[in-house]
Amino acid sequence: MNTAAFKIANKLLTGQGAVEQLAFELPRLNITNPLIVTDAILIKSGTVEHVLKQLGERRYGIYDGVEPEPEIAIVEACAKVYRDGGHDGLIGVGGGSAIDIAKAVAGYVGHDGALEELFGVDQIKRKGPPLIAIPTTAGTGSEVTNVSILSDKQAQLKKGIVS
Repeated sequence: MNTAAFKIANKLLTGQGAVEQLAFELPRLNITNPLIVTDAILIKSGTVEHVLKQLGERRYGIYDGVEPEPEIAIVEACAKVYRDGGHDGLIGVGGGSAIDIAKAVAGYVGHDGALEELFGVDQIKRKGPPLIAIPTTAGTGSEVTNVSILSDKQAQLKKGIVS
C-alpha cells in the first residue's frame, strides 16, 4: 500500500471580510512588526491599503518587489528587508508569486546557510516566523500548500522548497 502525507495551512479563514480578522490573528501569532510581501500593482490599486488599515498602530514594512515567475534573487532581497527591519512575521498579499516569496522568506530567515540549501523536500529544519497569506487571485492554491516555487534564471529551471 502506498501512503502519502499532505500538509496544509494550519488555519484558513475565508469569505467576505476575512481580511478584517487580521486584527485578531496578529496578536494570536505574536506579530508586532509584520513585513507585507506584495507587488507594486497591488499597492497602486489600493488593495494593500485595506490590509494596512487592519494593522492599527503596529509598525510594519512593505516589500513590493514581487514579480511573476519569482526569482531566487527576489527571496534574497525580501529576506534582507525582513532582517534589516527587525520584522517578526510576514503577510503575503497577492497571487501565487507573492505568497510563494513570503513562504520562501519565512523558511530562509530562520536558516543559517544559503537559500539554495533549502531546495528539495523537508530541508527547512527550524520553524520560521509566522506567515499570513492573503490571496487576491483564485486558482494557484499557494495559500494552503507548504511549497514555494522559484525560478533559477542561471540554471533556466524552476526549483521548489517543500517543507
